[in-house]
Amino acid sequence: MAAKGAIAKEEIFAKMMEVFEGSFMYNNGKELRIDWEEEGNPVQIKVTLTRATEAVSPEGEVKKAAAVAKEAGPIPSATVPTSFKEPTPEEKQNVEDLLKSLGLD
Repeated sequence: MAAKGAIAKEEIFAKMMEVFEGSFMYNNGKELRIDWEEEGNPVQIKVTLTRATEAVSPEGEVKKAAAVAKEAGPIPSATVPTSFKEPTPEEKQNVEDLLKSLGLD
């Protein structure tokens, strides 16, 4: 059985790979590598994901888990896209806005 959060991690990594052209999974799928340029020099950003033990709101309030019925049999995992899908103009703008807010523009 897959560890809690494994499917979510796969889906989030897949979405990030759609946004960052040329990014790739490394270290047996445990990390995403993103090639970038900083002050004219190439850098590579390593992204790893960790499932939180408990969910909280932005205010710090602990969220209660919803009751979930157990399913019989294996849970299908998400697949990483094999081809690159060009980000939409809205997705590109979201990334630009994020980079600006982080001072990375």
